[in-house]
Amino acid sequence: PARYGEKLSSVMDVTLREGNPENHLQQMEFTMAGFGITTEGPINETSNYIYSLKRSFLDFVISSSGLQAIPNYWSSQGKLTFHISETQKFYVNFIGGIDEVNVEGENNPQLRGAENVDYSSWQSTFGITYKNLFSRKGYLVSSLGNSWVGLDAKVYELNSNLERDYYFMRNDMESDLSFRSELVYQLREGLDLSCGLTAKYIHLNYDNWFENRPVKLFGYSLDVNEDFQLISEEEFYATYFENPNTVLTVLGMVGELDSIKTNRVLNFKKLGGFFHINWIPMPKTELLLGGRLDYISFTKTSNMSPRFGMKYHLSQFVKFNLSAGRYYQTPFNNQLNSNRGYTEYLRNYFTDQWCGGIEYLPKSDLRITLEYYEKEYEDMVIFEILRGSNGKDSLNFNKLINGGQGRSKGIELFIQKKYSQNWYGSISWSHSISEGVDPRTNLFYPWDFDYRNVINIVGGYKIRYADYSWFKSYKNSWVSKGFSWLPFMPSDEFEISIKYRMMGGRPYTPLHYDPTTRDWYSNSDFPWNTNRYGYYSRLDLMLLQRFNFKRLNLVVFWDIINILDRENPFEYVYLEDGSKIMGLQYTTMPIGGMILEF
Repeated sequence: PARYGEKLSSVMDVTLREGNPENHLQQMEFTMAGFGITTEGPINETSNYIYSLKRSFLDFVISSSGLQAIPNYWSSQGKLTFHISETQKFYVNFIGGIDEVNVEGENNPQLRGAENVDYSSWQSTFGITYKNLFSRKGYLVSSLGNSWVGLDAKVYELNSNLERDYYFMRNDMESDLSFRSELVYQLREGLDLSCGLTAKYIHLNYDNWFENRPVKLFGYSLDVNEDFQLISEEEFYATYFENPNTVLTVLGMVGELDSIKTNRVLNFKKLGGFFHINWIPMPKTELLLGGRLDYISFTKTSNMSPRFGMKYHLSQFVKFNLSAGRYYQTPFNNQLNSNRGYTEYLRNYFTDQWCGGIEYLPKSDLRITLEYYEKEYEDMVIFEILRGSNGKDSLNFNKLINGGQGRSKGIELFIQKKYSQNWYGSISWSHSISEGVDPRTNLFYPWDFDYRNVINIVGGYKIRYADYSWFKSYKNSWVSKGFSWLPFMPSDEFEISIKYRMMGGRPYTPLHYDPTTRDWYSNSDFPWNTNRYGYYSRLDLMLLQRFNFKRLNLVVFWDIINILDRENPFEYVYLEDGSKIMGLQYTTMPIGGMILEF
């Protein structure tokens, strides 16, 4: 729809529900992954509240296991609802989070090539919303909010004295004050109009630097008494690799100690407006016409985005859908607030896309959709590609350009069964081709996330033992009191569910090793992403028991991730000594917990 902008692809519209207007309710959750509490209830006859707070326990679990990447996060959100009258509401929303991670030990392949890192961030959003159903034909929704994001990161090496030698530091602050208002009105039967405007004031304050250090040149020998020589990659693997007699030394250095700094404050505005028309010109046919206009003050760029959609009801149960449009996206904040070239000349990049499909409802609880789509990407923001005379690809980190192009197309099948007769589930399959243009050759190559085939299967079965006559006597028996904690024992309500995900292998570009500098590089003469990792496959199992008591309910669950313990590859970790190790995704991980409702 035209009401959404600044995104090339799908958007998610999430609404936090209102609190319980009649009773005060609490829910406590305690699991191996974290702790959480939710409380809700009435403030008075015309208002209510809901609030939740969560804290992860992963820092305790991982640190006790001996792993070196230690994450920690807090999150909270809340909502106040005020019913001003039967036709007017006023909301106050808050959401916030704190995220921290410490990575120590860059030689651990499970860290996927990470350095020693201290990272922390926080973000919060506070907003108010006013809704007015001013007539039977229309309503108005207006929102005012502010979001804040703070990022702090330090990357370092440990010197011979085990002291931290920092070479990257980041201390960034972002603030986004936004206003949005939308009017929806039925002009006549079969003709609805919605229009609105958006305005943002963005404040960016960045203070970060990267120290680009000289490159050491290494010489090799098999005897400390012989001369050290510069060698080729072929010689290295044929003679020196994993040879216990190999000796190397620094012969010299190239380049200079240099720093790339960004100490900059940027303020700019984003303005937008949109309209959207739903029109039923004839029975069985619905047309959706719209467009939006966006403007960004920093680049002095404005763009018009046309949108079109159509729905045609072939029968009571079958519908044909078609949509098309142009979608623009503003360069990211860290690209605009940068010293890397003339960023005020960057343009908004965009896609032209269309999608068509069939929706079929064979039963009241079953929905089947089949869709085909195509997208064309233009003016994507990238670093300038440098092709060196030494055959190595590199990026010019001092210059951002609108040089990226690409395309994608695919077909998607989705089958969803709503919960009925104790069963629920969904199956989705997509086959897609995502390609970018190699700026060195202007030929297409597979993008990094060109998985080709993706399958998701979710299903579950619920049974209410409380509805069976024998369960009441069983619940009071010694068997129930002694063994109900076992996962497969009967409870008032028992649920078993599975989740399976399969993805094709992700493309990657084989890297070459330069023994002279002891680093890895992409060859300028070779195409990108010619190889693929193995496919991804994971099966999760969840068992859930609900026990109902007079004044509270207890929910106990076990969630077993990757129950088949399959080793799914993530990517190669390229080490300084010329070897490479496959970094794996998580293997089997059981997570248990309980939820107390009262």
